[in-house]
Amino acid sequence: MAPKASAHFSAASESVSKDFQSGVSDVYKNQISIEANVKALQISLSTFAKQQKLWLDLVDNFNTALKELGDVENWSELIERDFEIVAKTVAHIQEESSM
Repeated sequence: MAPKASAHFSAASESVSKDFQSGVSDVYKNQISIEANVKALQISLSTFAKQQKLWLDLVDNFNTALKELGDVENWSELIERDFEIVAKTVAHIQEESSM
């Protein structure tokens, strides 16, 4: 009876060992897959960060251009007022000289 029990114990032990090795193999494959996904994610994040920097630079440049445009608009309004004053002054002088 002992040889039969030993054979059963040996078979059970071998089965458990194979199952354990299979599980370890699956875990290792999953770890490799996860590491590859992490690397891909890191690359994607790096690309996104670079793109985000470009967008922020574009927005900053756009804001600067808007400020400059506002400055130009203000400048043109000042010039327009100055010309109106000059035109009114010239018209007033012409009126007085024609009298």
